[in-house]
Amino acid sequence: MGMIGNYYRANVETVSRIKTGELSLNKLIYEDDNGNFKDNYWENEQYLCIEKDWHIIHFVLSGQVWDSTDDPLSKVIPGFADEMGKIMSGSKLNDEDMGYGHAVYLMPMEVQDVSYALKNVAKEWFCERFFTADMVANDIYIGANITKNDEEFEFVYSAMPHIIEFYEKAAIENQCVIFFVN
Repeated sequence: MGMIGNYYRANVETVSRIKTGELSLNKLIYEDDNGNFKDNYWENEQYLCIEKDWHIIHFVLSGQVWDSTDDPLSKVIPGFADEMGKIMSGSKLNDEDMGYGHAVYLMPMEVQDVSYALKNVAKEWFCERFFTADMVANDIYIGANITKNDEEFEFVYSAMPHIIEFYEKAAIENQCVIFFVN
């Protein structure tokens, strides 16, 4: 299976309800109104799964292994809060276990900054930063399996247009972005 990166966008009120425990993020995403598992939860436009490529994408965009900088691109993958506290950016949402730790979130102003920064991420720029021995040296999740191969690059890069669109919609709708790993 592996460590799968997931996004969910929500308004500030919904995030506040999740933070206080009034609402469960797991139930919001994965259950219908009757408490049954949603077989098609991935079809919700508020949700985006980027599979196992979240750590590589963070490394390529930020140049950081687990940290963030002041550059909004280092916040594209906000991280997750596990027992070791690996929050790359953003804030811990609550103590609900999402499968591999706790979700983190970005507020609407942060989302707008990230969305604006993502408009400048060209495929060529991403490619230049993608093929690096630093992925292996820094133990980037699944990075050890990456070789200088166009097919592998295309697979990882294929998530970027979806991430860019996701952040753009969240920015336009003044929403928060929640990220978790399961």
